[in-house]
Amino acid sequence: MFEQLGLGGFKKLDPRRIPPDKIEAAASLSRGDRWSEEVALTDMPGLDAIVCGSVAVTRDGRRCGKGEGYSDLEFAILRELGHQPLSVIATPTHAIRIKRPSAAPTGIDWTRLSAEDLEEMPILAELKRMTTSNA
Repeated sequence: MFEQLGLGGFKKLDPRRIPPDKIEAAASLSRGDRWSEEVALTDMPGLDAIVCGSVAVTRDGRRCGKGEGYSDLEFAILRELGHQPLSVIATPTHAIRIKRPSAAPTGIDWTRLSAEDLEEMPILAELKRMTTSNA
């Protein structure tokens, strides 16, 4: 399992290395370092699923987060790296497959990010360097 580090990069959590009574602590950004390892963007493997927390979701797959845009940026980072969009909504009582998902973003619109944004989220600066050096 991979999780995005608040303002940094991604971390790998191997459930086989986490004691059952420590799963909740391992999933916490503030306490999970003991059971995780940082993964460079260039070493990101293909992912089977991307889980995105949301405040609200429509049945056609549109979502609303908490308004800070981190989830959208995390998804855009993964899209820049070639990961595919998802089309399932999971709630505590239902799994809803989206029949015709909206067009997925192709990646990050770099023109919308300031120098301060890149400084605040080093993973974005690293990805921008990677994508512009490949162009």
